[in-house]
Amino acid sequence: MTLELRGLAVRGPSGEEACEGAGNRFRCPSAEVEVTDDGGSLFVSFTSLGQVDRSWPLSLSLSLRVSGGLALTNDPAPDSAYAVGFRYYNLLGTGATPSVERPPDDVEYPPREFRGGRPTSWLYPIWLRDEGSIPPLTAGLIAFTGDEWLAAVAISSGRLTGYLGPGPRLSVYLGSPAASASGHVLAYALSGDPYDAIAQAWARASGRAKVRLRSQKPRPSFSRRLGWCSWNAFLGNVTEADVKATVSSLIARGVRLGWALVDDGWESLEGKSLREFSADGSKFPGGLRGLSEELRSMGLRMGLWTTINGYWGSLSEGLAGRYPKAKVRDGHFVRPDSADRFYEDYLGWMASQGVSFVKVDNQVWLHDGYVDVPSAEAAGGVEEALQSVASRKGLELLMCMALVPEAYSNFSAAATARASVDYIPFWRAGAKLHIMFSAYAGTFLSPILYPDYDMFMSYDQGALAYAVAAAVSGGPVYITDRFPDRTNVDLLRRLTLPDGTLAVADEPGLVTRDVLLRDPYNEDVLLKVASAASGVPVVGAINVTRRGSRVREALRPSYLPRPPTAERLAYYKSVSGEAGVIGGSGSVNLELGELEAELLTLSPAVDGVAVIGIAELLVPPAGVTVEGNRVRARAPGTLVYYDGALREVKVSEGDVVEV
Repeated sequence: MTLELRGLAVRGPSGEEACEGAGNRFRCPSAEVEVTDDGGSLFVSFTSLGQVDRSWPLSLSLSLRVSGGLALTNDPAPDSAYAVGFRYYNLLGTGATPSVERPPDDVEYPPREFRGGRPTSWLYPIWLRDEGSIPPLTAGLIAFTGDEWLAAVAISSGRLTGYLGPGPRLSVYLGSPAASASGHVLAYALSGDPYDAIAQAWARASGRAKVRLRSQKPRPSFSRRLGWCSWNAFLGNVTEADVKATVSSLIARGVRLGWALVDDGWESLEGKSLREFSADGSKFPGGLRGLSEELRSMGLRMGLWTTINGYWGSLSEGLAGRYPKAKVRDGHFVRPDSADRFYEDYLGWMASQGVSFVKVDNQVWLHDGYVDVPSAEAAGGVEEALQSVASRKGLELLMCMALVPEAYSNFSAAATARASVDYIPFWRAGAKLHIMFSAYAGTFLSPILYPDYDMFMSYDQGALAYAVAAAVSGGPVYITDRFPDRTNVDLLRRLTLPDGTLAVADEPGLVTRDVLLRDPYNEDVLLKVASAASGVPVVGAINVTRRGSRVREALRPSYLPRPPTAERLAYYKSVSGEAGVIGGSGSVNLELGELEAELLTLSPAVDGVAVIGIAELLVPPAGVTVEGNRVRARAPGTLVYYDGALREVKVSEGDVVEV
């Protein structure tokens, strides 16, 4: 099947121009255009005959019918619904008194209108009635066409970037004057199963752009341990002393940390630009090397934050002057073809300071940061340089503000990225939206990366909901506690094994079938995210309803993205402690109030035996290894299993129980 092209328009000096053509070739007053559909992607090339719009030169009308769907959009309109909480709650999280009015807990989402224009960094879920409701700047689409599921991925390659919307159209972005340009701009797939369609669409994207599938990339090792990040604890005021004191206090309280990430605030700056490859000596008198050595003595690795362009205002003129410079929107930065030299120096310096991994922020900058190079071309050069140099230096990457086609289309080595806008502490509305945004974006991105649901404070009123979401996300799990004496150590110990390894799901969590096309914020349905631990299905259920309604519903095994086929399943609810057995076509009742959460294990019975795992962990199957009828405990606690009846056995770490 191919996507049928209904028409094409070029934006020229006098506005939008209709084009005439037959087959895949079109002639317009300002350009000649060729569109090729190979049954899995759209390739566009054009030659300018005059002056075409430098930003959005082409618009393709598609013959597309949607009877329900989900769009993941980069439209900036949803930002405003969430951003009202930053100035109030971010200060509150540090212990300061906010000077602005407290934002409401009843935030309207989705927005009533969309803006278009410059994309935001994040993918926001928008539920569709039909093809006409596809918002502008849609990067991902999961839609039911009446008899099949369509999944589409906007991609960036060559010199062009694609975006779906508004409505059934494909808009093509250039970003710089060019006499000619070409590139793959959309990958898509049809299937009887929505999750299979998503996987196939990304597989086709990986054959047209530089992005590689998650299965082809190593999982970052830092994501297997619990971490701490300085951001919400200290914002940009972080110091060397703050990091040492907080981390050492957390460890003293029994938190099994494996790494610490020093976020924004460590840099030597000139205004809003990076002045030099060094830390601010007034805040980090021992330098980053001294801090990393101290953290290593505590058994921790150190991560470091930066932006893809050096800092929010790019590089200082002096630092940028060491490299061939490009014309950029703000500050100074290197040419894409010289980015390898810049990252060789910058990441090499980080590695020399004892940094193990790097959080690379502000990747949306690639969309329009360069003035004289098409964005797709610039992004391809910069991302390739960043990821190849990081690999050579032994640095793992955590990508951030990177959910735009120019960034993710080039994830050739990067395997972890933030899945949503920033965590905001202590805000009920923010918690609901943040977890929901992460779940839907993470589902869409799961074929190419392990989604990062971001940090959280363990003493946040929504901490359990955040912990459950993180536990089934398949991505990193980390906290940002400012006050270790308030840290919920018991909750965090439910996320880790005695050796410090995370006891969480193995694979990216996927929103379940029953809510894939429903809005759990505005409808009385539970958000449910399914994954697996040691091959056993686990489901995180969270009440993110806007009104805070108490929700009762029944979860059926058939709702899972990969439904278990066993005739009997043993289930265990990690929060309530309820256990039971159901048939393969049965159901488990769930009832949750506002921001309440449950983590459900559904263990299929094999030869009459179903192993749940260690009950004291949020994800019990992560606490055991099973070989035949022998179960080895990876943590002390209560082993729960079914062998015709539900059994509970007290075990110590390393014990083996025959079931």
